[in-house]
Amino acid sequence: MKELKINRKVKVIAILCLVLFLTACNLNERSSYSFSLENGDVINIVFKSKNGYTINQKNGSFVISKDNKTISQGIFLTDKLYEEYKNIINENKNKEILNKKTGKKDNNDYIYYEVQGKNGTEYNYIVKVFSADSAVMIGCLTNKKEAQEVFEQLIIKYDLNNL
Repeated sequence: MKELKINRKVKVIAILCLVLFLTACNLNERSSYSFSLENGDVINIVFKSKNGYTINQKNGSFVISKDNKTISQGIFLTDKLYEEYKNIINENKNKEILNKKTGKKDNNDYIYYEVQGKNGTEYNYIVKVFSADSAVMIGCLTNKKEAQEVFEQLIIKYDLNNL
């Protein structure tokens, strides 16, 4: 009888460990997309999904959602377009840029900026992809916190294997 109780406890503990392991695996899923751009660059977008966010590819761009609501959208830019955006942001002639910050993430230079758009404040990142002739613009209309949370979960890399 005592042996039966011990076996039952071991089974319960084993099942609980398995459930915890499977739950932990689902908390940090990674999704990855490779985008072949018109200029020949292949850009890999890896998203470390957590806190209910998901990423999907849509017509050559990517969309990050939570609870079936679009949080951020990402599009690809040429180097020339990146430089134009960078100059407009830095000059800020019309004072539409509310906040600006530059930084580096995963060897990529980025500019974070807030701008008042027709649909409200936009929280945007423009990322110059290291070693590529391309950049990525990630726009968010919800709030600064979500824009930052999404950006932190993204890994953007130039695919050197496709040279």
